[in-house]
Amino acid sequence: MKVHNLITQNLQTQSPFLDLGKCGLNGSEDALKKLSVCTHLKTLVLTDSWYDDVKDTWEASYHNGKPTQLRRIPAFLPKNLQHLYFEFTSASIGEKHLNMVISVGIGNSYPLSIFEHI
Repeated sequence: MKVHNLITQNLQTQSPFLDLGKCGLNGSEDALKKLSVCTHLKTLVLTDSWYDDVKDTWEASYHNGKPTQLRRIPAFLPKNLQHLYFEFTSASIGEKHLNMVISVGIGNSYPLSIFEHI
């Protein structure tokens, strides 16, 4: 699976950034369990595009796979994660779909348990 390979490669390179956009994720894949050991990871992207505050621009995932269809936040996030970019596309209102790209800064004052309420 592509996601498993990307996480494995990230573990080898120890890059603080991991883009898992355009990998067709829904958030419940078994391969995402491996994220829990990525203690070096500071930024995790679980959306096809996101706004980069530092560059002041929209960025797009460099992968060419299926669009992300995130239905839930993965349960196995890295404990040292500082930035999480994700998008929910499952909510619908009539014929209109609600799309949200969310950037969450995670620090010592924001435990990962806050995601249990999203």
